[in-house]
Amino acid sequence: MLTRDDADTDRISQRLRYPVTGRNHLGVVAWREAGTDAADDLAEAAAAWLRAAGAAEVLVLNRAESAVWAWGATPSPPRSVPTDWTHSGGVRIGHGTWHPGLQGFRLTHREARSAEHVAHLCPRIDSRVVDYRGVDLLAVLLENPERAKEFAVRELGPLAADDERSRELRETIRHYLELCSPKAVAERMFLARGTVAYRLRQAEQALERSLSERRLQLWTALVLADAIPPVPAER
Repeated sequence: MLTRDDADTDRISQRLRYPVTGRNHLGVVAWREAGTDAADDLAEAAAAWLRAAGAAEVLVLNRAESAVWAWGATPSPPRSVPTDWTHSGGVRIGHGTWHPGLQGFRLTHREARSAEHVAHLCPRIDSRVVDYRGVDLLAVLLENPERAKEFAVRELGPLAADDERSRELRETIRHYLELCSPKAVAERMFLARGTVAYRLRQAEQALERSLSERRLQLWTALVLADAIPPVPAER
C-alpha cells in the first residue's frame, strides 16, 4: 500500500497510528550483533533512539527476531541526531536522514536499510550508530559486493594484500590523492617527507603505473579496501 503514489495516506495513517503526511520522517533499522542476548527489546531500543533524535511520533515494525524497522516523525526535524549509543546487549542502529511526506517515509527507510547493509558488509565499520550520510558512497559502491571486491583487487593489484605494509601504502596513497602534496601528506600522517616520497615510489612500483593514472578508479579502490577485508594477491 505504501509503495503506491496514489496511496490513501489518511487511511494508512489511521491503520498505522502514525502520521505519514504532514511530517518529516527518520527511518531506522535496529539489529543485534551476532552472539548477543536475544532477550533485548529491539523495538524499545529503536523507539528510544528515535525519541532521542527528536521524533514526536514513532512507528516500529518487527521484521525478525534479530532486527526491526522503525520510523520517527516530527513537523520540524532537528539539525543533528545522536551519534553515541550506550544501549547494552549489542544493539546497533542504522538510520537515514529526515525527509518529508510519503516519499520521505520511503526514502529514509531505504537509506536506513542501506546503512545496515553496509555495516554488515564492512566489519571495519563498528560504530553503534551508522549514519547513512557517512556511508552513502559505500552504499552505492557495494550494491554488488562481489564486483566491488573484484574491482578493488584489479585496481590495487599486490597492494590489495592484507598485510601491514600494504595497508601503510594504501593509506599513504589515499592521502596523496586527496591532498596532491607529499608535504601535506607528511604533515597529516606525522611522517618525514622522505618517508612519504619513498612510500609513493614503492606504490607506483607495485602498481606498475604512475599514481596520476586512473586517479578516480584508484581512489575508489582504496575506499573499498578501507571498508571491506582486502583480498590477498595471488602468488
